[in-house]
Amino acid sequence: MRVVVYNYAPPNESEKFQFVSSGEANGEIDRADNILSELESLVSIASSLGLSGDYSSVQATLSTAKASYAAGNYSMAKSAATSAYSDAFQKKSQFVNLLNSKLLTMLSEDRSRLEAARVKIEKFDLNISLNLTSEYLANASKHIADSDYRNAIGALGKADMRLKLIEAVNVSEPTIVPPDLSNFPFASDVKELSDKKAELIAKASEYKQEINTADFDQLITLAANPSTPASQAIAALADARVRILTIEKDLNAKIVKIDSAKEKIADSQKAIDETTATRNLLASADAKAALLTLDQAKSSLYDDPVRSAELADQAKALAAAEKKRVNEVGATIPLFIGGFAAIIVIAAAGVYIYLRQKSKRRRGL
Repeated sequence: MRVVVYNYAPPNESEKFQFVSSGEANGEIDRADNILSELESLVSIASSLGLSGDYSSVQATLSTAKASYAAGNYSMAKSAATSAYSDAFQKKSQFVNLLNSKLLTMLSEDRSRLEAARVKIEKFDLNISLNLTSEYLANASKHIADSDYRNAIGALGKADMRLKLIEAVNVSEPTIVPPDLSNFPFASDVKELSDKKAELIAKASEYKQEINTADFDQLITLAANPSTPASQAIAALADARVRILTIEKDLNAKIVKIDSAKEKIADSQKAIDETTATRNLLASADAKAALLTLDQAKSSLYDDPVRSAELADQAKALAAAEKKRVNEVGATIPLFIGGFAAIIVIAAAGVYIYLRQKSKRRRGL
């Protein structure tokens, strides 16, 4: 009897798992190419704002994928392309958060400049309209919300140019010559109240508040007039004291609300920063909604601190919800990896059993 011996060697690892078609690999490479293009566009926009970042790892991994594809190793090509896509996705999310934060900060600063320009125009009765500047800032806010960063930068640039023109307008405060109170019987009272007024004006300016001292000024002028009868001067001083104390009380109440809102804004910013830094293999945090709400809180801080505090709380809640979402997605990674590993093991076992049976049949011949 003649015995036929077949030389058989088990398949190596690359042969076992070479189940990826060229089409699958090419599709994954195209997907990575597309997100890389989006990332490059974001990097270009960010660089115009002085922001920088490195995405060379994405380019290197994608180059490996393309080289593997050219060599016919489609499994390696798909794996590398998938890795490049994941890396690019995370970096894209990082740049989106950077751009949102930067542009919203610029928008908030320009809104403060707009309010300062409005005060200047009203105070010195300047014939300047702020309608177009306001429109540019409104457009910038909309573009940021739509992730249209190039147009947002363009709108902010136009607003900046108009604000600079207004800021360059030279104006001067009218020179006020204080009355000679050297021989005035109520000189100390007038000085005390005038000093109090100056103190409150400085305090109001620090918190970007306007205080109306017109009635107080009239009373002080009346009391300081040497021709005013003593009884009228005393009554005017008493009334002026009541007015200035009322102004102080109202201002302090507003300042308490502003300081409270500032603390909430700071807490919200901290929560957003923590959320922005939250990422995993499957997801990266998108803090845009929280950032936009926080920008609204900052914009209304001095005009409506109560509303500002409410918006800051909303921004903090949005940041917390987004952080929770990303963490919940991250919690599924072990399950995903375990399931994927199980599929590979089962597939490998099936291939191995099939090849063993095939080998036995050959030996049986």
